[in-house]
Amino acid sequence: MKKPLVYLPCILVPIADQLTKAFTVTQIKNTGLILGYLSDFSAFTKSVLITSSFLIILASFILLMILLNIELPLLRFSASLFVGGVFSNCIDRMLLHYVRDLWSLNGEIFFNFADFCQWIGIPLLIGLIFYHRQEIWKENCVRKSFIIISKSHFKIIKNVLTIFLVTMAIYFLFNLSFLKFLNVGETAYKRYLFLSLIFGSANFILSAVFIFIYAQRIVGPLQALHRHLVDDKLSLSNFQIRRGDPLVELKEISSIIHDMEKKL
Repeated sequence: MKKPLVYLPCILVPIADQLTKAFTVTQIKNTGLILGYLSDFSAFTKSVLITSSFLIILASFILLMILLNIELPLLRFSASLFVGGVFSNCIDRMLLHYVRDLWSLNGEIFFNFADFCQWIGIPLLIGLIFYHRQEIWKENCVRKSFIIISKSHFKIIKNVLTIFLVTMAIYFLFNLSFLKFLNVGETAYKRYLFLSLIFGSANFILSAVFIFIYAQRIVGPLQALHRHLVDDKLSLSNFQIRRGDPLVELKEISSIIHDMEKKL
């Protein structure tokens, strides 16, 4: 399966789902969040929860695509299938403020084609991750050590998260000031404050995980080069970095050092 094809479900699932909804006469207006539940939540609360959830899912999908081995197309395909289903239902919520479901189980659980794709994508994704775990984290891979170079690793995380927190704080304070200016009322003000804290916390946790893992990809090649330099059994001519690692110049640097060693 070619690389671009594994991302097709992100486009094809929403198209197929929207077509089935458009040409199906009998529809169920699902104002809930999960399988028809939580329909008694206010529109504001649901919008915050939906936005937060979609951002987390989208960021997780991007993170997964970055970390996965390029030779695992079915695993990428299953993740795309799930994200395509989520995106299609988000289209309904953004345009109609409810999801158009087509079928129900026992008159309580409502679902559509997009939900069906999500139900297939998630179990398939989890199963394939366990099945291909040795290929995802190959034997003797230094990235199996979650903290590779603690000093460098945490310095990158600290700097990026500081920028993130400052940006979020400015955005948060601006919104609070704007709501005060609009005089929305104390109840609405406190509700926005509470939900914004939930939304901000979810984004912070997800960003921290993303930065932690991506920082590992930055320091990983540095650790590998260090091992080749200090270990007499390892030759710089065999130094390789994983496809997708950002510090691609290290391969050229290792070759230069190797040529200099041969001249000595």
